[in-house]
Amino acid sequence: MVYYDSARLDRVFQGLADPPRRAILTRLADGDKLDIEGVSLDVIYTPGHTDDSYSFTMDDRVFTGDTLLIRGTGRTDFQNGDARAQYDSIFNRLLKLRDDTLVIFGITGDLAKVMTFRSLYRLERRGLLHCPIVGVAGDDWTVDQLVERARESIAGTGESLDDAVFDRFAARLSYVQGDFTDSATYQHVAAAITGASPPVFYLEVPPFLFSAVIKGLHDADLTGNARVVVEKPFGHDLDSARG
Repeated sequence: MVYYDSARLDRVFQGLADPPRRAILTRLADGDKLDIEGVSLDVIYTPGHTDDSYSFTMDDRVFTGDTLLIRGTGRTDFQNGDARAQYDSIFNRLLKLRDDTLVIFGITGDLAKVMTFRSLYRLERRGLLHCPIVGVAGDDWTVDQLVERARESIAGTGESLDDAVFDRFAARLSYVQGDFTDSATYQHVAAAITGASPPVFYLEVPPFLFSAVIKGLHDADLTGNARVVVEKPFGHDLDSARG
């Protein structure tokens, strides 16, 4: 792939009063790292839209160009495009990029029992789950107990369990025990997600604990590049929800 084409840039800038004095010619390949003005991009070869299509990742962002669009994909009927290559680029490259670490507060609760474990298991079965999962709760459990709770919860919803799929899912699980109002809990969470960028904190806890958990995360310096997802309901009536 040609990152900057000197001849094309000369044509683009022709006639400008003060055109750029130099153009840079760089050929890129899958796995290369591209550094531009202090910004580092990782290069992924994603053919399909054309035979020379590339995507780029930067920290928690992916730039897919015409390979993958919002609610669609790029066309594949010109410039040596190929629909099969496009499918492979999307499903076997882009959708298998490492996801964020998912941290679930309240993982031993009823919502996880009746919905969350089953939903995550289904994602695993479809090959769409790629991240580690850290559960946080007050129960004094081991990881083995959490895995068993997950198995019982999934089976309890009527889902048919495939042992190989479940084993892959179970291998993603880890557990942090702690009081949500104790600052030490968030230090343990920080240790459990070292290197995650950015983590996703999912709060499956009663609404009155939202502020305590978010404060604990903030005080432990865990919210700078993170996303926090709160589970409804908000408040206990219309007025408190609006507040």
